[in-house]
Amino acid sequence: MQKSGLAAHCRGLLEERINDINSELEALNESLQGETKSSAGDKHETSRAMMNLEQEKMRRQLHEAQTMRESFLKIDFNRTSTQAIPGSLIYTDQGVFLLSIGLGKVQYEGKEIILLSPASPLGSALLQRSSEEEEEAELNGKKYRIEKVV
Repeated sequence: MQKSGLAAHCRGLLEERINDINSELEALNESLQGETKSSAGDKHETSRAMMNLEQEKMRRQLHEAQTMRESFLKIDFNRTSTQAIPGSLIYTDQGVFLLSIGLGKVQYEGKEIILLSPASPLGSALLQRSSEEEEEAELNGKKYRIEKVV
């Protein structure tokens, strides 16, 4: 599996998430504009308040997704190391991990890859581990034997 292809796939997923949120925000704005033209009253005010709350929630999600994208774009996926560093693809006996951002599980080339932030508990346990020395990382009593670091 090529790390550069996986990184491009993940960038695409982040862009897709941002575009989806932007589309939802546009739809909410249009609905809110339509509500403005409606008649006044308690039902109308409640509806507007609910839409405003939803809009604020979507803006927070958009900000979070944009921040994740910015962090992801700063990672050098072409850099190689025998130790797990940000941008490393880590093969363990418990699964395959990309040390980057906390995006979670993604499917790529028929395989499940878990994107972990180096600051997450498991990400920090894997950080600086090496396959050359058959190292293990442990989290909550579960051991992860490092098989390969790319």
